[in-house]
Amino acid sequence: MMEKNMCISSENSPGETESLGSALSHSEKQPDEQLEALNESPIGLNQSPEVTSKAVAIPEDINDMSFINAQSPEVTSHTTDNGHDDLLKEDENGAKDSIIKDGDVPDGLRNMSENLSAALVNVSAKEALVKQHVIVAEEAIAGWEKAEKEVASLKKQVDALTLQNSTLEDRVTHLDSALKECVRQLRQTREEQDQNIHDVLLKKTQELESAKTKLEKQLMELLNKPDASNASSPSSTDIGMCQKVEYLEKENMALKHELQGQSEKLELRTIERDLSTQTAEMASKQHLESINKVAKLEAECRRLKNLACRVSITSSSFCAESLRDGQSDSGERTNAMEIDTTRKSGSEPDMCELSCSDSWASALIAELDQFKNEKYKQITSGSVNIDLMDDFLEMERLAALPDTKNESLIKDSLVANQCVDKESSMDELKEKLEKAKEDKEEVKICLMKSESVIEASQLQMREAETKLEELQRELESAYKSKQVLEKELMSMQAEAQSITAKVHLIEEEIDKEKVMSVEIESRYEELEEELERRKQEEKLGSVTGSYREIKLKQEDLSLAAGKLAECQKTIASLGNQLSSLATLEDFLIDTTSIPEFSASSSLIARAGGDMLQKLHSSDT
Repeated sequence: MMEKNMCISSENSPGETESLGSALSHSEKQPDEQLEALNESPIGLNQSPEVTSKAVAIPEDINDMSFINAQSPEVTSHTTDNGHDDLLKEDENGAKDSIIKDGDVPDGLRNMSENLSAALVNVSAKEALVKQHVIVAEEAIAGWEKAEKEVASLKKQVDALTLQNSTLEDRVTHLDSALKECVRQLRQTREEQDQNIHDVLLKKTQELESAKTKLEKQLMELLNKPDASNASSPSSTDIGMCQKVEYLEKENMALKHELQGQSEKLELRTIERDLSTQTAEMASKQHLESINKVAKLEAECRRLKNLACRVSITSSSFCAESLRDGQSDSGERTNAMEIDTTRKSGSEPDMCELSCSDSWASALIAELDQFKNEKYKQITSGSVNIDLMDDFLEMERLAALPDTKNESLIKDSLVANQCVDKESSMDELKEKLEKAKEDKEEVKICLMKSESVIEASQLQMREAETKLEELQRELESAYKSKQVLEKELMSMQAEAQSITAKVHLIEEEIDKEKVMSVEIESRYEELEEELERRKQEEKLGSVTGSYREIKLKQEDLSLAAGKLAECQKTIASLGNQLSSLATLEDFLIDTTSIPEFSASSSLIARAGGDMLQKLHSSDT
């Protein structure tokens, strides 16, 4: 972990690595300066070479130890303590003061103390640099962890987006299937609607054909019926049958038109039905009145018979002539009325039976009125003639008795014949009225049947219309739901497109992050390799340089070894000062592990301890 931190700190601050290299080169140069100071000192000339070599080994090993402390994590962990730094500074200041106060200390020791102080300053600077490197490494680690967290969050977002995309695709497929189902239902409803309409039309046509066949059968039955009562008047029966045929044909056509949905025809038929009922009621009333008039006419005939027996020959002859004239006139009038009624019935075939009954009733009423008027005329003329010719009748009664009897008998027979004719005509009129009533009832029955058929067809048409309206509503609702589903599908497609675009952007960012992470890893590996290479080069360079310098300067150290004996007190003080430093203790432990310098280090430590004690005692 510390190697990674060092690599990241070297990556983030290349200037700091350069400063580290410069400090290391400075620490390598310090042993040369110390050796030169020992050579220049006059004390070292009288000493043995072993002592000088041991004395020179101390600062060299100190510099190596400072380098080791700057590189190893254990030493940096010790030096990060602020209290320890304060102790080092106090010991350094105390050593300087003791060296300055001691006037007998030679220049070599002063140079050594200065070198030691410079080494301590270098160590403190390296510790500060290591702290900065640790802070930078921690920041780099925090940034690395933050980037890893961001990558993890982006991966989670990508997973969530893929899950959402899959759910949206499932929903789109579901909506597509629902849309297909709606389209299938629409097609099915349309087919059912067409089939229902086709069935209704077939049913209606079949009903029309059946009704037509029934009407034709009824017509054939009516034509084939023998009518004995109408044998005397074949022309009128033929006209009536023709009128019935025409009326039935027109009624059939009207039914066809009414089946097509024309409500106006139905209203007209209802109005005609009401009018026909009214005319039938009027005809029945007129028939009753005609019966009453016939009864009155019979009474008048009887009274006339009695009067004819009493009237004279002249008056009876006059009355007979007037009666004949009146009968001829009444016959002509009745014939004219019958012709008019037949014309009216031919011009109005729809109301033939009702118009015939009305014409017969009106003809009967007119005939009865005419008969009454003639009767009153005969009575008045008879009374006048009786008043004028009473004398003439009395004068000729005796002469003409047998003739008058014959004439009276003839007149009575004529009157009786006329009464019989009137009764026969009344019977014919009654038969015609009864026949008209029967025809009217048949027409009413046919009309009721046609109305029932029309009402049933109207109900069926209404049901079909309601079904059509319901189907149209269902179609509209299905179309609206289809539009809503299409809108939702479009919105979902837009959302899916936006989500896919976001996913592509996130994937691109992830690819960029991956590329950057790969670059960072490669750069980290390169820096780590370079750092290891530099460490190895520095170690090799320091070891080879130290051994070479030691070999070259063994002779000088042997000469300066004699001087080292006099400087044992100062070395002892320096040993005490160095013993307070944890780094120097580690250095001593490392030097004791080497067999060549074990004895010299112990002697140097003892001499340094005695010298430091003396310095402290002199200061006190």
